[in-house]
Amino acid sequence: MKTRSQIFSFVVLFLLSTVASAEKLHYLSETAVDSVKLLPAPPSPTSAEAKAELDLLVLIQEQRTPEQVARCRSEEKLGIAAFQDIMGRGYRRELAETEPIGEACH
Repeated sequence: MKTRSQIFSFVVLFLLSTVASAEKLHYLSETAVDSVKLLPAPPSPTSAEAKAELDLLVLIQEQRTPEQVARCRSEEKLGIAAFQDIMGRGYRRELAETEPIGEACH
């Protein structure tokens, strides 16, 4: 029963967030904050910082396990099953019931 309430809560929060995002924001105008200015510029492609980031990504890629690759491939098309780990033990049993709800949200 706890799993059903978790799923219900997730669906309600998702629907509320969709409704809230569709509403016009009243506390900030669309031009009040320049989000581009809030983020730093990316490093130059030829900079030491960019090279270090790429080297780190290559290292992570070389050290990944076959299980990690399989998990990433399983999430290429993200479905509700991707949340199984955080939803609790009874989630798999109820997946057949909840899958249509999750797919309808896409």
